[in-house]
Amino acid sequence: SNADVTFHNVSAETLSVGVGMGALDICGETTGDISISCGMGNVQMELTGEKDAYNYDISGSAESVQIGTDVMERWIDNGSDKKIIMSCSMGNVKIEFNE
Repeated sequence: SNADVTFHNVSAETLSVGVGMGALDICGETTGDISISCGMGNVQMELTGEKDAYNYDISGSAESVQIGTDVMERWIDNGSDKKIIMSCSMGNVKIEFNE
């Protein structure tokens, strides 16, 4: 998409989002996996819970992915039963947690 979109109080089992050139701002929670595809846009998420509640699988430009205060590595296994899968080329993804 090429628009700026905001979703608040999202509650979902799984969540799959894609951003081309726009901006997406989501806050809420999931009980399952999250899939994020970001081209040249910006994705900002605020999730309920702790960052260790997810495993992470990041492809693309890892320098543009921030989880909490950390720039992430490619794969992090926290032993969780849910994961966040991200593909980010020229855009930015930032995920924060309110624990």
